[in-house]
Amino acid sequence: MTDKFFKHKVTFLNFIISQINTCNTTLQAQALPIHEFKISMTRCYNQIASLILKPEKFDQGIKTLFTLDWDQDSVQKECLRGALDFVSNLPSQSGHKPFTELSALPSSQQEQFYEAFKPFIVSILKYLTQYLPLTDPVIESLDFVRLMDNLATTIAKVETFNEYFKISSPEKVQEELLSLYSDGFRQYREQCNSLLEMWNEIERAGYTHLAAVAKAAQLLPTSSADVEQCFSDAKLIKTLLRNRLSETSFEALLLISEEVRTNGKLSVTKDMVERLDLVLQQVSKKRKADRPLEGELEGNQSNPPNPSNQGHQGDQVEDQNAMIIENQGEQGSKQ
Repeated sequence: MTDKFFKHKVTFLNFIISQINTCNTTLQAQALPIHEFKISMTRCYNQIASLILKPEKFDQGIKTLFTLDWDQDSVQKECLRGALDFVSNLPSQSGHKPFTELSALPSSQQEQFYEAFKPFIVSILKYLTQYLPLTDPVIESLDFVRLMDNLATTIAKVETFNEYFKISSPEKVQEELLSLYSDGFRQYREQCNSLLEMWNEIERAGYTHLAAVAKAAQLLPTSSADVEQCFSDAKLIKTLLRNRLSETSFEALLLISEEVRTNGKLSVTKDMVERLDLVLQQVSKKRKADRPLEGELEGNQSNPPNPSNQGHQGDQVEDQNAMIIENQGEQGSKQ
């Protein structure tokens, strides 16, 4: 591109789209822990907002920013940087040094660059505010699984989550949480390599109600990618040639497919072999129970009616019909 001004426009547009795509890729990868969901989404919003918001407005926090109506001209005038301020801060905010060349352009071109992207960035902020549930109380409570807050904050977050999903008795959960903080929970966090492992250890220690709430939080999906991929797998499994698969078989094949796709292999455990043996035994018993009925059917089929007997019986019926007709004729002539 020989036109540097146009090149900077394309580069900046690509930068904004890449920030959003990075966030989307993180969600679609299905590797985002639930307690990092809010952190990841907030980071995406902040990266876009910091480009155009005045520093004092940006520092007010995301809760305040989510209450603003970005369609109002008064809000934009109060919160957005001016054209020259926007262009001069673009290299540091974006981390893209070539944008320093924009500051050397005439002020009219800097204004033109700013006016070209201001509506676009404002629209992004508006839609992120609309679709990202960052101020939802349940989303704000999810990081309780890390046990990084003080007791009062953790109790409030656990109560919010448990009240919404109604997983366990609130009294039992709070009682176990108080006991866990009293006995010292840091030992579990220091000895375990993952949150799931930590909560497994906490459950073994007797905090079953609290562990149930924490595990339920970690089961929540961060996106709909799992469901979409499941539908794609379903089309490959239940084809036109296999359209009579039972619901149980179909579910089992889906689970096997997901296991192989996730781990690259299917590990056959002793428990799985024992369950298979049990199923085969049940099928064998059912077949044996059905055999007497099959024998009766075979017995009936072994003595089919004799065609010659059928023919002889038919001749007798015809003779009887003929005699009846003759008798009726004779009676009619006498009368």
